[in-house]
Amino acid sequence: MRAVILSLCTELAWLLLGALPFLLTAWWIYGPDPLDVLLGSFVLMMLLLMPLLALLALSSLLGCIFARQVHGLGQW
Repeated sequence: MRAVILSLCTELAWLLLGALPFLLTAWWIYGPDPLDVLLGSFVLMMLLLMPLLALLALSSLLGCIFARQVHGLGQW
């Protein structure tokens, strides 16, 4: 049980460490209002992550198409 709690705390620490640049950028843009900082950091993360997720989906789709053509699993 102690190992599970330690693992969860470690994951939370990594999550907060990863969110820190977005929080600092939102604080710099929107000022010290906590609600604006939270909403702004969420918007900044979405603006950064959505294109990355789209590229990941596209590369996965292209990888599937390439694998099907190479291994002869079907014609497109």
